[in-house]
Amino acid sequence: MYESGRRVWWDRLQQDVRYGLRQLRRNPGFTTVAVLTLALGIGANTAIFSVVNAVVLRPLPYPHSERLVWISEFIPALKADLTGGADYVDWKEQDKTLDQITAFDESASFNLTGRGTPARIHGARASASFFSTLGVEPQLGRGFTAEEDQPNGRKVVILMHAFWQQYFGSDPSVLGQTVTLDEAPYTVVGVMSASFKFPGAWDAQVLLPLQLNEASERLRVRQTRVSIIGRLKLGITVARAANSLDAIRKRAQSAAASAPMGPGSGNAAGLPPPGPGQNMMMRFVMPNAPAPAQAPRSGGPVPGRTVDETAGGPPVALTAPGPRAGGKSSPRALPESELRVVPFAEHLAGNLRPAMLTMLGVVGLVLLIACANVANLTLARASARTRELAVRTALGAGRGRLVRQLLTESVVLAMGGGVAGLLLAAWGVDVMTPFIPSSVGGGILSLVRPHVDATVLLFALTVSVVTGILFGLAPAVTATGPDLAERLKDGAQVTSAAGRGWLRGALAVAELSLALMVLIGAGLLIKSFYRVLSVDLGFAPEHVLTMDLNLTGSRYPMPEQKLAFFSEVLRRVESLPGVRSAALGDSLPLS
Repeated sequence: MYESGRRVWWDRLQQDVRYGLRQLRRNPGFTTVAVLTLALGIGANTAIFSVVNAVVLRPLPYPHSERLVWISEFIPALKADLTGGADYVDWKEQDKTLDQITAFDESASFNLTGRGTPARIHGARASASFFSTLGVEPQLGRGFTAEEDQPNGRKVVILMHAFWQQYFGSDPSVLGQTVTLDEAPYTVVGVMSASFKFPGAWDAQVLLPLQLNEASERLRVRQTRVSIIGRLKLGITVARAANSLDAIRKRAQSAAASAPMGPGSGNAAGLPPPGPGQNMMMRFVMPNAPAPAQAPRSGGPVPGRTVDETAGGPPVALTAPGPRAGGKSSPRALPESELRVVPFAEHLAGNLRPAMLTMLGVVGLVLLIACANVANLTLARASARTRELAVRTALGAGRGRLVRQLLTESVVLAMGGGVAGLLLAAWGVDVMTPFIPSSVGGGILSLVRPHVDATVLLFALTVSVVTGILFGLAPAVTATGPDLAERLKDGAQVTSAAGRGWLRGALAVAELSLALMVLIGAGLLIKSFYRVLSVDLGFAPEHVLTMDLNLTGSRYPMPEQKLAFFSEVLRRVESLPGVRSAALGDSLPLS
């Protein structure tokens, strides 16, 4: 009996769907307008949900990625992360809450020669534990060994997949060949898979060993700035790991503050004075631009640093020598810092999660507006079908049967809008994601690319069905009132109360109210954006051109050689036709 009842239900559903399709086909104008309206609302929601799915729901493409944590020392006064190699060394040796920990520098860049036209390529340096921490392996070859990750270790390189294709033509025998980076030969020991993206450096083309000098880092005089990822042990919470790491950090800082400092410490130990960095920024001012203020002709060190940043994984001074009570020199610490340990996915997403959830709420209002609009259209159409519904009632059709038929038509209409909305969403995601800046977490979208998967399809299907019921229920109930059969008596003019009364007015008011809310929000956003564009930067960016210059340590090993090179470049640029003034610096304003 159960099977027979289910078969009858299925037959009736098929009959209702076929009848609904015939009704929609008879009214192509109504069908087109309704489908396009629903496609806009469903497509916008599906597009935003695709990003939310990638950022919030989908795991990172690493095994057991929920156990990966981002470890950093945040300095509120600078609003920046400055994590030193000394803490990484201490945590690696003393912490008991992490299975693995790795340090890396994603800001490395190199001059590539010997393979056609010389090029400046982006790379990264990583410790030997990088691959085991993330749980990934090269597609060809191997990762770095502990011996290669030592200072002055063997020069080896792992190629990213795109670099391997571009410069080696996907040659499977690439292992053992050499790549010339900054005029030094590096032996290829591995090739990463096409799906692998280096965390924090999505455009990295080569990977090199970090080669951190752990003995030097322990002195805490000059430290290498690094990024750190850890993998939690099973059963260890993020809070417990943070407490353990912070305790180790504070003990090390207290020991460093109380350690005696003699003439062999800091700059007194013979550390080289700061000189011009390898990475310089040129600034050209073109004619008819406002006259700039006079600037030094040569780039100098950044205030507060005691060592320059270079292109190849440089040390950055996280402490600087200063006087101590009693006349002894001691490290002058950076401003107060706080340890941050957060899930790696949360770090990559940044502010993108709340922004996308807010956007999901906004496009939800757009969907409600679309539902109200289509509901009004359906009510108007139902008034023209009153005689048809009355005849069916006179022939014995119950009210529930008529409501089910009208709801089926609404859901079929919504499914058509859902299919069109899904196509719109697939296009919208590709257009939208490149405009999401990395500063708000857009970088995670390079690691977990939004696309239409099973979860997004299920979301679109659910939204379509709910939308069909939402805009179809009120017209269906109203158009099949208990007095429907009375409207056939005495040849009365067929009119539907659903087409006139309070319901259509209420829907119109709701539609206008929601639209007004969305318009007010959009207006505030546009006003805020205009104010951002109108902010006085404190300098005139018009008619200013910039250029990066990167020198290799092998060709220009001495600061005097770098200074002579930049001075000559500056002199020649100043003599170019159309250049009114030029200057050197190690960074651009606001960068």
